[in-house]
Amino acid sequence: MHTPSRLQSGALVAALALPLLGCGLQSDGLSSPSGQPASSSVPTPAPTPSTTPSPSATAAVLPAAFQDSSAAFNGASGWRITTSSQLQLTSTSGQAWTTVSLPATLPVSHVMAVSTAPGGPTLVAAPTAGGVDVLVQAATGGSWVTHQIVPPWPADSGVSGPPASVIFTQAPGGFVDMALGVGLGHASELVDNLVSTNGGASFVQTMLSGQYYWQGVTFASPSDGIVVAGPAFTFLYDTSDGGATWASASLPAAFAHATFGWPLTSPSGFLVPATLPDGDGGETVTLLASTDGQSFTQAGTPLTIPAASNPGGIIVAADQGNSLWVFAQGHVMFTSTNGGGTWTQVTSPTLPVGIGSASFSTPTMGTVVSSTTSCAAYKSDCTSATETLVTTDGGLTWTAQT
Repeated sequence: MHTPSRLQSGALVAALALPLLGCGLQSDGLSSPSGQPASSSVPTPAPTPSTTPSPSATAAVLPAAFQDSSAAFNGASGWRITTSSQLQLTSTSGQAWTTVSLPATLPVSHVMAVSTAPGGPTLVAAPTAGGVDVLVQAATGGSWVTHQIVPPWPADSGVSGPPASVIFTQAPGGFVDMALGVGLGHASELVDNLVSTNGGASFVQTMLSGQYYWQGVTFASPSDGIVVAGPAFTFLYDTSDGGATWASASLPAAFAHATFGWPLTSPSGFLVPATLPDGDGGETVTLLASTDGQSFTQAGTPLTIPAASNPGGIIVAADQGNSLWVFAQGHVMFTSTNGGGTWTQVTSPTLPVGIGSASFSTPTMGTVVSSTTSCAAYKSDCTSATETLVTTDGGLTWTAQT
């Protein structure tokens, strides 16, 4: 499973997720794009954006970074920010962790987004006065390469300064997609999308456009990707040219008004969970599959989750075989070992509530990230806590990681 990384103020992405072409940054590894602009209601900016802030100046004016999650996993690869403000990485589904040293000018409290992937680089984003610094580490313990990116927000958009959100996604072959978003209203945002085909050594801008909020993004290859968008997760778009242009994906008519979960990759392409109410307070979850992201068909048997276990938001995980997991409430999950052909309900007292993301690297080895909020008074004096848990038996039992 591919887990996108997105951390922003006010809404969890974990984690993902339409089109443009703008002027490219020429320094710090970001080059100008080729091709034609995608259709957009936002004018394509003409000036080449500046990338002049020095590291010392950047450190002096770093805005605060707000995080909705402090951990995420992508298969066996993952990251977390500890309570002692350390960034740690794992390649063993959290069974062992390595503390990563960031540059002295970047405190962990200013980290905005992190991305890891099996065999891929580590990417870290931090806001600056005019944009975002993207730090890339090709191998754990190696040196950091910093790209100082100033998005070319159009002058007539009323937008300036750093993005409000960053979504990273990685695909095989050193492909990295990075979506920078800043809100334009309740339902839409301005998205500056950039890609790298060399593991983050350089980036090319592919799109700048007003879009419905991108929620979850994943790529199965450097060319084919999908995004779940909209404030209610009700739009699904695809690209076949590495993010330069996007179009509405073709869906069965029955799912025209479905709510979509985080998009996943599979050995044959993409999987997207689609949720519809069942009329009795529960939800019916159907997996939609596609080889290229452009046209989806139903896969497997729909899963009905009763009202007693209604999650109010579907979290689905898949390994790179035929095993699937759907997480509900009340320590309940549903599993399939045949690609969703049949489902088994599992009740695990050690499975936490408040699951925000989940990832499995094998049919037995998996992780979840759980977030809970407690308040001393009604909506005041609130604190949030994030916990990562690991299973080695396919989800029957879960152990908190330390």
